[in-house]
Amino acid sequence: MKKLIRLSEFRSRAYAGQPPCLPTLRAYCERGLLPAERVNGRWWVDLAAYERGEYGVDAAVKSVVSAVLGAA
Repeated sequence: MKKLIRLSEFRSRAYAGQPPCLPTLRAYCERGLLPAERVNGRWWVDLAAYERGEYGVDAAVKSVVSAVLGAA
């Protein structure tokens, strides 16, 4: 189940000390490096997916490999 939180809230929860700036995190969202979706111009991060590790390049690769193997 999705648990969407604002990007700014995610920033304060996920990073201790000196977190990345918001433009950097927006770029991560756009590149698929964070499990996020854009709603009405704002980025929302799926905290549940982030905590499960379902994001980034590894998740994308797993998805493609599963699709290819499933079709074979």
